[in-house]
Amino acid sequence: MANLHCHVAMAKSHPKDTQVPSTPPHDPLWQSRTAGILPFSSRRDLLERRVVQFELPEFLLCALEARVAEANQELSSNDKACLNDYVESELANIITLRDVAELDLLFPGFSAAVEKWLSDIRS
Repeated sequence: MANLHCHVAMAKSHPKDTQVPSTPPHDPLWQSRTAGILPFSSRRDLLERRVVQFELPEFLLCALEARVAEANQELSSNDKACLNDYVESELANIITLRDVAELDLLFPGFSAAVEKWLSDIRS
């Protein structure tokens, strides 16, 4: 379900040949739009985990909790998933191969971090 009022969805919906006004990542205004989650720095430990806080409508939380409960019906009690696991998996699903290549230019080591993450979830 696409949210055309979401800043990310709106940015992704513009055709590549259309000039979309943007503010450079080093600009404080751009950084404030990220709600303080991502300080834009190319020197980061991309394997480090960080706690972030999101505000979501209750209906989305209900849907997410239902998906986790559904997944847990098929898992043994030792392998129970939590909301964090589900959200992490869903967010990873929106990253394309093209995104990995582009982000690896901005954040050297990004593709290696993705490969490590994939390796970790397979084992």
